[in-house]
Amino acid sequence: MHKDKISAPVIKRLPRYYRFLGELLENGCKKISSRELSDKMGLTASQIRQDLNCFGEFGQQGYGYPVESLHHEIGSILGLSHRYKAILIGAGNLGKAVAVHISFASRGFQLVGIFDNDPDKIGGTIHDIPIKDTSELEQFCQEHLVNVAILCVPKEAAPDIAEQLYRIGIRSFWNFSHYDLSVHYQDIIVENVHLNDSLMVLCYKISNLLQDLQQRDRFRRELNRSSCSICMGIFCMSQTSFAYTLRQHHTEIVRQISSIIFRQIDKIDAGILTYFKEIVTKVTENLPKDGVQSRQAVFVRCCLKK
Repeated sequence: MHKDKISAPVIKRLPRYYRFLGELLENGCKKISSRELSDKMGLTASQIRQDLNCFGEFGQQGYGYPVESLHHEIGSILGLSHRYKAILIGAGNLGKAVAVHISFASRGFQLVGIFDNDPDKIGGTIHDIPIKDTSELEQFCQEHLVNVAILCVPKEAAPDIAEQLYRIGIRSFWNFSHYDLSVHYQDIIVENVHLNDSLMVLCYKISNLLQDLQQRDRFRRELNRSSCSICMGIFCMSQTSFAYTLRQHHTEIVRQISSIIFRQIDKIDAGILTYFKEIVTKVTENLPKDGVQSRQAVFVRCCLKK
């Protein structure tokens, strides 16, 4: 597949593959199947095979992937053998953390300069790299053939420094500034890092988890109040146990749900009704379409649709 046609999500997963394979190499792993890799990464084996197939054939059916070879190939796809020269703008706390803790050399880059406009910072060093005045940017970039700028400046300072870098000829940016460069410059490559956005996503996930836990607790209380013992058990089961229980106890499951619906359908929480519908749907989908139990399940399913 031509690289222009590869989707952004696939490209964003490549560094994860590279990192996990690197850890496997460090642990002495020689080969790994897509299934084993999926267990470690939280992806499906099918997704991994599809992703890697975008770039060629790497594994062998029945054997798996050679870890060292695949790690090297993904590194080549990412272009990590390059040494793109980068400068960092903004020598504050964030800029210092990026300069010190990011492994530029093993990620395809060489950090060659750090710049700031604060007189108290100019003349100092970070990670043995001198901090220069931003007034020296143009001359420095011409002398060192700089390819990339890393912006670790406040949003209000970003427009002016971005314009200066663009005039110099910089067209690739690693942007921590919250200033949307791509809106103003159409012909650049930019990778935005919004730490606040990431924190808000974390907040959303925590909030959803708490809501889910509260809902599950409400479900348990409702199931317990409704004396639906098998459904209560199913609610706490794994998918494997769930399927087994459906096969072994489908008659009792439908009987209990039928009893609850006919006695107190107007009093049951809407979430519980949805949950009952899911159970009965699975019963009718996975059992023979004959017999009293199946006809009763279909009838209950129709009631739940109302």
